[in-house]
Amino acid sequence: MNDETTMRRAVGRDDSFLKQARAAGMARIAEASQDAAAVAWAEETADMLVQRLHDRKVS
Repeated sequence: MNDETTMRRAVGRDDSFLKQARAAGMARIAEASQDAAAVAWAEETADMLVQRLHDRKVS
């Protein structure tokens, strides 16, 4: 096996690794975005419930 073939194989493995790492990173970003949306929804819901309780006390 010559050095050029060895280099091509190493580059191919590195490229494959980088593609897998990118896909994993993108999946984590998507998951974090969903988590952030869930947190925002929970905060809005909690604020709404607190406001309703406050309105009941006042009336």
